[in-house]
Amino acid sequence: EEPTPDGLISYLEALLLGIAPYNDLRKPIEIW
Repeated sequence: EEPTPDGLISYLEALLLGIAPYNDLRKPIEIW
């Protein structure tokens, strides 16, 4: 099964949603 464009877009959106909170948690660590 080849990934569909919609599937890739959803995957990228999931990465963005996963990266966003990760950066928010990382900022205090960098300041710390």
